[in-house]
Amino acid sequence: MLTQEPGKAARRDVFVEEEVETPAWEQSAADGARVQDQSKPLLAKILEHDWIVALFYVGYDVVCWVLLYGIVGYIRRDQFFTTPFEFVLVDCIVLAVILQSLYIVGGYNRNIETRSLTYTAEHILAIAAAAAISSLIIYSAAAYDASMKPSRGVLLISFIAFLPLSLVYRRSMRRHVATSTAQRTFLVIGSGQMAAQFYENYRQSPNQQQLEFVDNDTARVGSTIAGEGSPIIQGGIAAKLAKLDERYSGVILAESMDRLGRDLVERLVRTQFQRTRVYTLESFYEAHWRHVPMQMIDPFWPLQMGFQLARISPYHYLKRLCDIVAATVLLVISSPLMAMAWALIRLTSKGPAIFKQVRVGREGQPFTVYKFRTMAQRGAAAQLSVSGSQGANFTAGGGEQFVNPPREAGDSVLVKTERSAVSGEETEDIYTRRDDPRVTRVGRWLRKLRIDELPQLWNVFKGDISLIGPRAEWIKCVERYEKRIPFYHFRHLVKPGITGWAQVNYPYGESEEDAVAKLQYDLYYIRHYSLKLDAMIVLKTIHTMLFGKGR
Repeated sequence: MLTQEPGKAARRDVFVEEEVETPAWEQSAADGARVQDQSKPLLAKILEHDWIVALFYVGYDVVCWVLLYGIVGYIRRDQFFTTPFEFVLVDCIVLAVILQSLYIVGGYNRNIETRSLTYTAEHILAIAAAAAISSLIIYSAAAYDASMKPSRGVLLISFIAFLPLSLVYRRSMRRHVATSTAQRTFLVIGSGQMAAQFYENYRQSPNQQQLEFVDNDTARVGSTIAGEGSPIIQGGIAAKLAKLDERYSGVILAESMDRLGRDLVERLVRTQFQRTRVYTLESFYEAHWRHVPMQMIDPFWPLQMGFQLARISPYHYLKRLCDIVAATVLLVISSPLMAMAWALIRLTSKGPAIFKQVRVGREGQPFTVYKFRTMAQRGAAAQLSVSGSQGANFTAGGGEQFVNPPREAGDSVLVKTERSAVSGEETEDIYTRRDDPRVTRVGRWLRKLRIDELPQLWNVFKGDISLIGPRAEWIKCVERYEKRIPFYHFRHLVKPGITGWAQVNYPYGESEEDAVAKLQYDLYYIRHYSLKLDAMIVLKTIHTMLFGKGR
């Protein structure tokens, strides 16, 4: 218990844990909650456990695949297996790949909205990838053992049948999970600025659980957390923690540790290990929203435990090998498409088809990036110096300049442009807006399909960038953002990439606020740098390309 010096008033901003006798009305409410819990259907009670949904999905996937593969093989009289062991071995290989692929896209996460079109597209891509990878493994092994060579038709038909069925029972189960989740609550400890900001962010998220704010500061108890219509702050933290039951999804700490008090922290530790999950704000943002809150970042953030990125990380070298192989293959495969894009740009607008620009790479090292031009030319009188992810400045014969404004949040800013040595300076907003008139008709399609990014494969091959990583920014933008956005330089701890976690999770931005929001996703990528996260980004990028989400 916290003590205070004689003659001094207790601090009102410190949580003091006291043994609180539960009032009779609270006991009645607790008894009523227990009666209500006993009247719940059995399925609703089961679904209250976070892990049970993933277990259901895994069980359904295993049973569904085994039955489908067995039935299709029997109907088509697949005679390629000489023993039951080979049949089981193929089943195990395919199931291992399917489970991993669906895990990557969140197919076993109870918080994922499996009824959305976005998840449906990613689910389809995951099953397609699983079919390709498992076939590669099986038929590579069959080269050494001809007896273990299942029918291609059986595998293909089984995957085609498995795809809609795995979606149907996920969508059906999601209705029950959503109903169960909406009846649960997060207990938020704290009522200050951090708690109010968390509430505003939570309101804009897809989370369906209610929030219950508690604080021992009597001056705050009874007021609202963020104005009219927001939750009322309650008191009695000790009593709340003592009555935690299945209706609570977890406890969220929205106060600094120095305000909580030793006794409360010890109780929260016991709660974490014995009763329910206790989140810090940072762990909640990362677990539920997949980004790092900027208010949690300090100069020592990269030194914390839990970073999967390290100087001697084996994945670092594996990723570089994959970059070289993938860039080589993609350059060969896409060369006809790149030639067509080059010709269309040259035929439909004046100026070079390729532009180059100095960007900032890993550890702040500058490099030159190559991309297809998607913007109309400007006359020599404009002579603009532009910035951003898509920005470029080319001077051709006759003094003409060709301008590509940026496409990423925070890539561009209001910059000064020199008209001449004596004419002074002017400014121009060069953010790429929706339906921006500067984008050519060909350029608009190149952006939507991300074809304008293909020349960057040469940068990948050279090692300037990776296929996956934070977006490479123009050097002038970096200088500006490092002055205005705290810890912006942390994003240079890894190589930039053509696509990344921020690009696939956040819409195109048109302000520095958007640049801050994207930085939070970049920091999440740095903290969770791994093969699984890169695979998730690849699938989301393919989804973006197929459905024309570019701009």
